[in-house]
Amino acid sequence: MASSQNYEPLGGGDACEINKWKFRTVKTHISDAQELERISNEVNIPLPEMLFGGNLLSLEYENGFKLQFKSVDALNLVDKTKVTMKVEYADDWQKYRESKGDQEEINNIVKPFDWTYTTDYKGTLSSSTQDFTITATEERINLDLLKVQERILFYDDVILHEDELGDNGICELRVKIRVMPSGFFVLLKMFLRIDGVLFKTHSTRLHHLFVNDYITREYQVKEKTATALKKVCYSHVLSLEVVEPFLESTHLSVDKIHF
Repeated sequence: MASSQNYEPLGGGDACEINKWKFRTVKTHISDAQELERISNEVNIPLPEMLFGGNLLSLEYENGFKLQFKSVDALNLVDKTKVTMKVEYADDWQKYRESKGDQEEINNIVKPFDWTYTTDYKGTLSSSTQDFTITATEERINLDLLKVQERILFYDDVILHEDELGDNGICELRVKIRVMPSGFFVLLKMFLRIDGVLFKTHSTRLHHLFVNDYITREYQVKEKTATALKKVCYSHVLSLEVVEPFLESTHLSVDKIHF
């Protein structure tokens, strides 16, 4: 359990040190033209409308193990060879946009990459001093532990990027962290809404108890077509908070990161 002896703010209200871990977030302005050019050359795809290339969540253990969350690394995992969502949902999407009189927009938005910015990014792992291992497990995160009321020692919510998909919906990637006396919990979530077609989330949850030498990581994909959602969700506000309870899981993997 953390105490006043091992809780040390690192300055600026965006960093602290707790139980041999350093937690740091950086939240800055939308990337300027110079930074956008640099990132575009690196990821080699058109960039999201709102890219926060300097934003960061970093967790570093005393032995050199580091876990970070950065937009650039997520964008590097976007499929650059095919337009996945257009292939899978082209008919529904085109019918919806045509009903809105957007034939020209349909032609303009088709690009030779996954324009929804869908990514299976789970964070960036590294170590400066020793190897870490990742092993599959069936042991999921104990949600009951997370429901225990504890003092929040550190919390932040960092947006990495957002795009309105040419006014066809939204794709947003953001990461949240909270640190308690017992450990920490991180949630990285990509929310995708293609108007009239699809709702989808990619969620990575990481939970670590300070008494353990590993982090439990869950990666889950949930989705539902807009047609199916209308049958169970009657809200006119189709935000992440509203639609997520109605989405169905299509993929779940759990592993332990030993550091």
